[in-house]
Amino acid sequence: MKHPHHPTMTAEQFRAALDRLGLDLLGLAHALLDLGDPRAAATVLRRVHAMAAGEIRVPADMMCLLKCFERHPDLMRRAE
Repeated sequence: MKHPHHPTMTAEQFRAALDRLGLDLLGLAHALLDLGDPRAAATVLRRVHAMAAGEIRVPADMMCLLKCFERHPDLMRRAE
């Protein structure tokens, strides 16, 4: 059940956001790890693939991070 106050992002919107940022799934996984994601690289990549395929929902923190990358490209460059 969707909560009316929780934003959602479809897999298509997720992939479109990555396209706008010039990132592929591997690039996003690398950026997340470079920014301090404590999970194993394989786990991060598996989750990113699942989001892009629509197998799992895109979490709110991921939506927020993508918006931050769009608004502040220097954050993404810092992660490279």
